[in-house]
Amino acid sequence: MGRFRFQFHLSTAVVMTLVAGALVGMSLHRWPNNVAEVTGIYWWGGAENFANGWPFRAYWHWGKSVDLLDGVVSGEWSEWDYTALAGNVLVALAIIVACGVVCEWRIRRRSRTPRSSFYVV
Repeated sequence: MGRFRFQFHLSTAVVMTLVAGALVGMSLHRWPNNVAEVTGIYWWGGAENFANGWPFRAYWHWGKSVDLLDGVVSGEWSEWDYTALAGNVLVALAIIVACGVVCEWRIRRRSRTPRSSFYVV
């Protein structure tokens, strides 16, 4: 017998690509950052406050802010959470691999079932 060669179907690759695209889209979506409600800091000037990443927020961005208690103004800043980024990558890879395994399992299971050559029209 010949050596087993790993290969998967084109339909599996298409499904995995679509799932990867959806995951990238969810990770790049700007999720609202509601830190202002918790800290008592209020944002002004239409500053954009958002976080990126799914399922964990890996990138945080805060616009200019003013603290109404003491009038201190702070500038824009952003921060990366590399632990959350690594978690996002692992979750995404697990989802993509699971989709590939399910697709291949369904295709190979279907090809093993005997098909009748007699068709009723």
